[in-house]
Amino acid sequence: MPIHNFFHSFVSSDIININNEDLKQYAYQEQQTSPGRQMTNRGGWQSNILNRDDTILQPLIENILIKANELHSTLGFKDTLYQALDNMWININPPGGRNEYHRHPRSFFSGTYYVATDKLTGPILFRNPIQVHNWVITPDMIGIKNEFNGRGCEFNPSVGTLLFFPSWLEHRVNENNSDINRISISFNTQIVPKLKE
Repeated sequence: MPIHNFFHSFVSSDIININNEDLKQYAYQEQQTSPGRQMTNRGGWQSNILNRDDTILQPLIENILIKANELHSTLGFKDTLYQALDNMWININPPGGRNEYHRHPRSFFSGTYYVATDKLTGPILFRNPIQVHNWVITPDMIGIKNEFNGRGCEFNPSVGTLLFFPSWLEHRVNENNSDINRISISFNTQIVPKLKE
């Protein structure tokens, strides 16, 4: 019997080549000059919203905008609209640090760039957006996990990974079980009209 897939979600990733050592130093400088903010981070530090005019951020911002607008086009959104960077911030999760489940309201795409990570610093987990799914399908029913029966999925990034997902997709970051800091820069985009020339 044919299966017609509806209500699709996504996670998109690419590896970009920018100077992570400079971004790492920038992250630590920000941490030293500000207590940051407490959001979903537990045992870690999160910066306030970054100044997007900072020179060090320009290569990352350029890549975010290119990839966000490629994704915009691939997903079939109007070419009279485009993705604009709304805000960005730093996350530093030391060993034991994690982030609780959350979403990014009032945004279009969200994402993270991984400055420092390894296989033990913890994956990002995405919860199945169909919440009533858990009323019917329990883990003991699943023989082979797939996009229909799974409660969620996880993604293990490497250094240089630029990750995008819908801002409404609930996600968390598992506990850092390594002996290094996981450093990432997260961001949101907004969909806006193109200015007429």
